[in-house]
Amino acid sequence: MIKKLRPKDYSDAFYVGHCFRSGTAVVMDVSHLPDDVARPLVDFCAGLVYGRGGDMERLD
Repeated sequence: MIKKLRPKDYSDAFYVGHCFRSGTAVVMDVSHLPDDVARPLVDFCAGLVYGRGGDMERLD
């Protein structure tokens, strides 16, 4: 299963983490967010991926 998320702000990181911890692949669209919001979200996800030994790719 793949979950597509389009976070509105950093507080939506909770949902990203929840999906990721349950073993669901997550595609996160941050293209609509300003850089000062998108970067911390991507950093958070990088930490999740590193902690679980996963993989992260940029999709354009």
